[in-house]
Amino acid sequence: MNAYSISLLLLIPLLIFLSLSSGTKSEILIPPHRGICWISAAIGIVLISSHLHADNDSLLSFDTNPALTSQIGESRLSKWLILHADSANSDQRINFGLLDQAIVRVIESGHGMVLISADLARGDVDLAQTIQRLLASFNFPETEVQRLLQLLATGTENETLRATLGNAIHRESTLRLIDQYLLETPEDWERSLGCMTDILEGKSEFGLGLLQETFRDSGVFGNKNLTDLIDRAQVKDPEAKWVLAQGLHKILAQHGAWSQALRNAVPPGRTFYGAVWRALLDEINGDSMLRQEYHQRLWSADPLYEEFQSLLVIALNSGGDHFIKGYLHASLIPESRFNWVFTHILQSRPEWVGMDASYISTSSALRIQFAEDLSRKVAKDPAWSDYLLWELTRPAEAATLTLRLALPSSLGNEAELCRELWATYDLGLEFSDAVKINGLFDFYPGGESEFRHKMELGTAEQAAILQFGSGFGRMAAFSDIAWSKIVAGKSLRERQRLRVFFRAVFMRDPATVTAWLETIRSNDFALKNGLASWLIHEGKLKDQATFDRWLDSVSEAIRTGRVQGNPDIASFKGWFLDFLQTETGFDQVRSRIAVESFAIPEALRESMALTLQREPKRFWRIYGMLTAIDPQCPISLNLTPQLRQFAKQSQLSNFLMEEVSAQNRAANDAMEPAWRLILALDSPTLRSVLETIRDGSSISDLYGLVTLALQQTITDPKIWSQVEPVLAQISPELHERTEILSRFDEKMFKEGPSTLPLVTVLLSDTAIYREWQSKLLSDVNFMGKGYIISDFIRHHTQLLSEWNRSIADIMVGDPQVAQTMLEALVQRRVGDSAWEEEVSQMRYQLARIILENRVLFESLVTYKNHEFIVEAEKVFPLAKPKINQEL
Repeated sequence: MNAYSISLLLLIPLLIFLSLSSGTKSEILIPPHRGICWISAAIGIVLISSHLHADNDSLLSFDTNPALTSQIGESRLSKWLILHADSANSDQRINFGLLDQAIVRVIESGHGMVLISADLARGDVDLAQTIQRLLASFNFPETEVQRLLQLLATGTENETLRATLGNAIHRESTLRLIDQYLLETPEDWERSLGCMTDILEGKSEFGLGLLQETFRDSGVFGNKNLTDLIDRAQVKDPEAKWVLAQGLHKILAQHGAWSQALRNAVPPGRTFYGAVWRALLDEINGDSMLRQEYHQRLWSADPLYEEFQSLLVIALNSGGDHFIKGYLHASLIPESRFNWVFTHILQSRPEWVGMDASYISTSSALRIQFAEDLSRKVAKDPAWSDYLLWELTRPAEAATLTLRLALPSSLGNEAELCRELWATYDLGLEFSDAVKINGLFDFYPGGESEFRHKMELGTAEQAAILQFGSGFGRMAAFSDIAWSKIVAGKSLRERQRLRVFFRAVFMRDPATVTAWLETIRSNDFALKNGLASWLIHEGKLKDQATFDRWLDSVSEAIRTGRVQGNPDIASFKGWFLDFLQTETGFDQVRSRIAVESFAIPEALRESMALTLQREPKRFWRIYGMLTAIDPQCPISLNLTPQLRQFAKQSQLSNFLMEEVSAQNRAANDAMEPAWRLILALDSPTLRSVLETIRDGSSISDLYGLVTLALQQTITDPKIWSQVEPVLAQISPELHERTEILSRFDEKMFKEGPSTLPLVTVLLSDTAIYREWQSKLLSDVNFMGKGYIISDFIRHHTQLLSEWNRSIADIMVGDPQVAQTMLEALVQRRVGDSAWEEEVSQMRYQLARIILENRVLFESLVTYKNHEFIVEAEKVFPLAKPKINQEL
């Protein structure tokens, strides 16, 4: 980052401040760039939409594109448009009325009842409940409701039914029941029902026994009841299918192997749900004004921003006291953005006239009132939300961030300063993980105790001292929590530590010098006045005018690159460090660091993180939206490595192994994408399993799993042509397929481990090996046999790194997997408060990763939905608005 870039970053709060101050009808104007962006976007949409007429299939694909729907938080883009339509805005025609028109069209077409009947027969329990409520709304007795529902499910013509449905589509109350079904049904529900029907009818690759075992494991049905339900469902009893379908909901919610199989099944053909949404999109695509509205509203949609705006309101009202204190103290800085906010709120509180921020900050009741006023403004006007969310961006911390980021290399080259830093070292147990991660004491085998002993004797090697310093610098640079705790105190040690930081960095890093210079010139008038007063008092400069000219000269020298040997720059560095040695200077510099770290941005992050920890649904909603963003977008490039680091350093992988080994089926299911990596054809784990079997030192469970998959392989008719010659070599006296398989079963399951050579020969064949690996993976996933593999890995510690790496890889590659894993951990120990706290803490750590992503908040306050538009342009380039891409 060069000096010019830093100057631009530091100008952003000034630009926002000017827009705040110049508000007319609205209290605050939009932040810089956004006006230009959205004006050009709107123009682009108006120009393009009038000509855009994609074919219906393309629009349907766009409407359900997972990369877009995940970001917007609905399973269809058109659902979002309907749910967020402004009923008072007559220009917004994509609303409940348009959905109702599509329903009427489908039912009056003559195909509606046929489709509904087919869906009910397939087992759509959600539609059955909707029709049940619809019929009940016409005051039919319960017995008649059930009779009519059965007739409809079996496709029996009935005049009462036809007349009732005909009347229902002209009543708002009954249309709302159908609307609810259409809006709440997920896109994969139809596929899941189709897959269940195929299994029941013997048309699926998945066996009925496997589905039955999964239903049993779900805990929804008892054994006897489940057998009866399946028997009835197989003879096409719709009620039995509806009951079974309720179990599907639970299976889908677990996001395991079965969930993936159900979601990826072949669609069942035309359905009522699909027909209505197709009719609605046909209507949109056939009307140029609706097409224009579709694109215009989507391109201005900002659900992720709205989530953070809502989160900010809650955080301010429930746990933001530390932030409010910091903000009130910062408002004492003259002409600052904090002072402007305080003054603005003060004007709406006549009873506060004569009070200053320092007085209000001492009163808990007054702080609560200030927080309430601020949160109301944030909830009412996005510009206020922008103003506070901006505190979580890089520009808001420009001076402090440059200092922090320069610490590792600066301290890693200054042994004497590292010794001084060691003299201030007093970090407690709460820092133990950070100390270990950053390797402060890794130079000596004895760790910290050996380093401490050698420092006391004066025999510590310089390399060890520099490693301590650079490690300490990394900890301060890359952990917001650690940095805040390191610099928040006011003890003599903490004061000396901060002075060491500045001395290490100021003489080595031009970016830090530039950042603090520009902060003094234009962003912190209290610090500027303090430095000026001290320099004038010390006789180094004559008066304020001389000080101003001198600062301008330093800035101009940096801007034009006249740095080497420049006396003004040298004097700025030296005088600033001297000023820092004074009590007044230290307090003012520390106040600036507080404003840019622990008192404001860090306090706000912490409050928001604790809110997300308390509200899992809100957290996973935000997490899902974020992780759906293109991996190459700046937000994701920042987020991805942090998620990988979390997977490696948290207890997640250990807890999962513990739960899988304890036969927690939910944990086994959550590992579904990881099993594909752990048991890949060329994976170290699979090779080790085979080596263990071949060595004859097999654990019985492992041997049973391997041979079960092998039995399934050789009995599979699809690969019999590859299996037969291999088995014939083993038993040449046998010729018939049934004889060979019978002999194999006898040897494998009666003679047991003595048949290990037989297993070895079979698995030496490439085709058999590939099919066996597929069957093994299926058994682990669908039959819950992962505990055998996890136990095997626990006894072979060299494989633990592969387990951890696989979990890290899938956390980055699959947005859903972190939620699935953490929820799986909770399920088996419901009521165990200590365990629930452990899992909650991991969710908090993930929340911190999100909230420390400064690039995310820069994007949010600049464009709000930039990433959604970028993704939409890739999927549906015809709809591409002319957007200003410059961030």
